[in-house]
Amino acid sequence: MNDNFSSSLYVHSSPSSPNQNPIVVLLHGGGLSGRLYEPQFKRLSDSFRCLAPDLPGHGKSGQIKPFTLEDAARRVADSIVGHAQDGKAFVVGLSLGGAVALTLLRTRPDLVKKLLLTGTPYRISRCAQLVELSLFVLLRKHSTYVDFSKMLLRPTYAIMNPDTMASLSSKQLGILPEFHEAFVEEMRIGNTLDNMSTMLEELPKIRIPSKTEISETPLPPILVCYGEKENWVAKWSAKRLYMETKELNKECKGVMNPDLFASTIKSWFHRDRLPEGLTEMP
Repeated sequence: MNDNFSSSLYVHSSPSSPNQNPIVVLLHGGGLSGRLYEPQFKRLSDSFRCLAPDLPGHGKSGQIKPFTLEDAARRVADSIVGHAQDGKAFVVGLSLGGAVALTLLRTRPDLVKKLLLTGTPYRISRCAQLVELSLFVLLRKHSTYVDFSKMLLRPTYAIMNPDTMASLSSKQLGILPEFHEAFVEEMRIGNTLDNMSTMLEELPKIRIPSKTEISETPLPPILVCYGEKENWVAKWSAKRLYMETKELNKECKGVMNPDLFASTIKSWFHRDRLPEGLTEMP
């Protein structure tokens, strides 16, 4: 079943979940869409109502532009309020979706029961992100290089266009053959030059809430994850997120494995023991 939220985000949802089940909102990565979460629906629908929105500029929400973290978080918040009986949801954020989830946590912490972040870039400069994307052997984190990233973007895009990125990413991420066509299609929609430019602008703005911002609304429990085969950005960011969030949230603990991913979601949100296959961050 597919819905159009009043906020205009297109949402993919599990058709067979009872309405009384708690909602889990699954936020996708950059250049993709919520429909790539559909294989998880059958693994989660016995415990949750799954909602996987297409973020602004992506999938069937591609007409909503420009993408900004604040706007995306506001639209996700409207969706939670409109669909959750108790006005709250469990939230999963993958990569760019994790950035939106962190923005939601800062702006509307009252809507988030628990949060699971995986592969989320954090405190990474625009230039560093572009270097990772383009495979250039260059890394600078100083603000004097931020504008240089704009100069690199267009020639990088000419080489790493959506079709090329889809082909490389499909192999790297282990996308199953039956989902390859959908993956490529979503990459063509979501990885436009405009989208890449705005994502490079927005991702360095990610921050966790300050102690003053959460003084009245306690921060919900957060689980920060990364896959052992992920790139250096995901690993470095996860450790940085863990170090910063554990100062605010004592319950903070520190995938292509769909069964493990689904088991982790269920265990974390249901307060069960985390599944084997996860290792605590050093």
